Amino acid sequence: MQNLPLPMIPVQYIFYLRKLWVNCFGIKTMKSEIFLYHKGVAHKGSNEIGSMLLKNIETNIPSNVKNLYFFSDGTCGQNWNHTMIRFCLALADTGHFEQIFHYFLVQGHSYLPNYQDFGTNKRMICKNDRIYTPDEYEELCAQSSNSFHVTKLLSTDVKDVDGWSKEYHTKNPLAREVPNEANFKFAPTRYSELCYNSKEKGVIAAYTSIDGLQKHSCQLLEPASWNIDIDFPSSIAAYPSRKVPINIKKM
Repeated sequence: MQNLPLPMIPVQYIFYLRKLWVNCFGIKTMKSEIFLYHKGVAHKGSNEIGSMLLKNIETNIPSNVKNLYFFSDGTCGQNWNHTMIRFCLALADTGHFEQIFHYFLVQGHSYLPNYQDFGTNKRMICKNDRIYTPDEYEELCAQSSNSFHVTKLLSTDVKDVDGWSKEYHTKNPLAREVPNEANFKFAPTRYSELCYNSKEKGVIAAYTSIDGLQKHSCQLLEPASWNIDIDFPSSIAAYPSRKVPINIKKM
């Protein structure tokens, strides 16, 4: 969702000041799961997305579900990157799911059900002209619909998915079914559909269009990791000090 400002008050000069932004991330299955946190808790990248997805999978998806379908927008820093690809590979390789299909919708032509949820939240928020704390945003989101479950994300909930996955996977895969193998470089944003199968460990099938005919099959698992068990970084925190590093730009 669009970042929410703190404080949100009808004072003109506040518009020109630096504010604390609150992030709102939504996952839509049979119900809507909404994660809220401000930028002092965590960043807005693939570590956060992977951690929230894993928490939602462990909480809301029954263990007898074997096939998982992801539908995402084309945000490169969050969904459409190597970290999320390794995350999905690990979901398949560890036996959480037999098959995973990840679809990226065409920008400007497709809309996710999450957008409707965000619109519902926004209408409730706009009824209040003064908001001072993240807890007030949490209460308003919960009140906007009975089908929403709001979770406050903590720094300890964010795992180092990116750092962990680099130990097992590579960015320069062994291309198995593409022309000019020596010159092939795997770029996630070239593809609209990514498929993972637990029977082919470390292998990703990438399609340039959804249900397309052109298929690229790549081995992303390092050869040294083929015969070892891979597990998720449940104890590797992205922010060990529970503080988010701040980048200060010198002008």
